[in-house]
Amino acid sequence: MRKRIWSLSVLAATALAACALSPQVVSVRPALETAEHRTIGEGTRLALNVVDARPSSVIGQRGGVYEKTASIRTEGDVAPAVRRELVRALEAVGFSIPEAGGPADAALTVEVASIVYTARGGTFVRGVDTSATVRAEARRGSRTFTGRYRGTQTKNVMTAPGADENEALINAAVSNVLQRLVADAELLGFLAGGG
Repeated sequence: MRKRIWSLSVLAATALAACALSPQVVSVRPALETAEHRTIGEGTRLALNVVDARPSSVIGQRGGVYEKTASIRTEGDVAPAVRRELVRALEAVGFSIPEAGGPADAALTVEVASIVYTARGGTFVRGVDTSATVRAEARRGSRTFTGRYRGTQTKNVMTAPGADENEALINAAVSNVLQRLVADAELLGFLAGGG
């Protein structure tokens, strides 16, 4: 009987330990598809500013038994990584991005408003939803264009995702929202002087 109780205790402790998830830190590295055959920018010099406007680097909780301590957060300021990828995508469609403070025909400020990670299922994680929201403000002369874009990624899982999988899910959501921004024909036309 003692052996059985001891075995059940070990099994219960192992099950609880398996449900305890550690905090994670993920790197944001978006990757955008570029349409190099499009030349909508036609050499327009575009001052690009990217701001990480999120109030915190914590983007959610991983779930599990100790959900409140199993936070997931982004590593540092995400603005430089977002800016690098936007420069690449905007240059691919014909815009010229000068160094900060250089002469420009138009300006685009992109604010990373939110990156959110939600584990579904409580103690036993059965799904993960990630989303990202950015705001864009474009200026050309005295005219202004504003836009708000949102990207999401949803995945059903059998067990709580590890660090690499979480990083991939978060980067998919961030890439998705940035792809929407650079695919907005109205925004690009405005920046190029046609809107």
